[in-house]
Amino acid sequence: MKRKLLYTFIFYIIFSTSIFASPSPDLIAEGAILIEPQTKTILYSKNSHSRFYPASTTKVLTSLLLVESMDENVVITKSQDSIQKVPSDSSHIGLSVGDQYRYKDGIHAIMMGSDNFVSHDMALYNAGSIESFARKMNEKAQSLGATSSHFVNPHGYHDPNHYTTPYDLSLITTAAFNNPIVSQIAGTPLYDFHVLNKGTVLPLKHTAAFFKKDSPFYNEHVIAAKTGYHTPAGRTLVAKAQYDGLDLIAVVMKSNNPGHFEDINKLFEYGSSNFKAIKDENGDLLLQNTSYSSWGQPYVETALINGWLKPTTKSYMDSTTGHTFLMMLERMLPENLQYTFVPYALPTSPVYRINQPISYAESLKILNSITDTLNIGTGAVEVTRPSSTSPDSNLTLEEATYLTDKLSTLLLQYGPIHPGLYK
Repeated sequence: MKRKLLYTFIFYIIFSTSIFASPSPDLIAEGAILIEPQTKTILYSKNSHSRFYPASTTKVLTSLLLVESMDENVVITKSQDSIQKVPSDSSHIGLSVGDQYRYKDGIHAIMMGSDNFVSHDMALYNAGSIESFARKMNEKAQSLGATSSHFVNPHGYHDPNHYTTPYDLSLITTAAFNNPIVSQIAGTPLYDFHVLNKGTVLPLKHTAAFFKKDSPFYNEHVIAAKTGYHTPAGRTLVAKAQYDGLDLIAVVMKSNNPGHFEDINKLFEYGSSNFKAIKDENGDLLLQNTSYSSWGQPYVETALINGWLKPTTKSYMDSTTGHTFLMMLERMLPENLQYTFVPYALPTSPVYRINQPISYAESLKILNSITDTLNIGTGAVEVTRPSSTSPDSNLTLEEATYLTDKLSTLLLQYGPIHPGLYK
């Protein structure tokens, strides 16, 4: 029954491989997340539920609210109120008090030029006061599932009560970049901003390096992005990329410059190299996790089909824990032997390390303890590591499937001699 329940899902996630499979990326950012936006599947996370300051990535939420009530014929004027209430060191595109612009041009100034004064004036027009607009921001965030966030202004200038998490920001970014107008503006490299009262044009350049072909961080797959920075927040960045039918949303928080661009590109490379998007017979999106190496593929497939390993978005080339390895072994064993043989602590380690990474050498000791307990010999000791990596380094998830498969083969070999193994 277990195999039948898993088979349909397994069919979609294993029978594909990638020569570019890789372990999870090493990021500079203190907080980050990578998700597939349609299913909200988390493909990578680092402190994704910890609180950070969003800085100007706040503006993806501001722009979404502004677009949802947009009248393109409305004209906005830069106000004295914005000069008085927005800190003077805020980012801006160079407007003076009294300068007028169309509503949609204002959103370009917010998303491309990150203008705090335009953000203030448009929020004021939209809600009547900054406090009222902040309430709308918080209500919208809550409705999107971003329940660990709180916003007090439309631009993200630092306030200790203005915060979010990488996970929350990924949900907000998903909603914003699902809006075709916000997404189009957030992916525009160059734009002519018209100052109506002066009859002049201010050329805007997007602050994200992904759109600059002469930049080392140029990424042709990125279709929308928003940068952010202030000292307490560090460099923050949100972006959306598309790869052969696979959409990805990435968020990095508290990175550095240019680390935020490096981090996002690492996340997109990891996601596009290790996951594929396909549709089932009902048109529903399914993800293929192809993050194993070529030698590891048959062992991962066997473990998934037999139910030893549960489907995961974790990279099969990442380190795994003692607990995960023990659970795989238990699922592999005949029912009459499950929960009876494996010590719930590693042979050489205190019990509290069970959720810590396990070395390849420690995993072999566990196999030996099983074969010794079952009195079927010590053949498992002779299993060598598939790679040239030191036995004292961490066991990877694909190696755990390899060792589980080897023990299964050993048990089958000794089954006729010890029929009690399969009562």
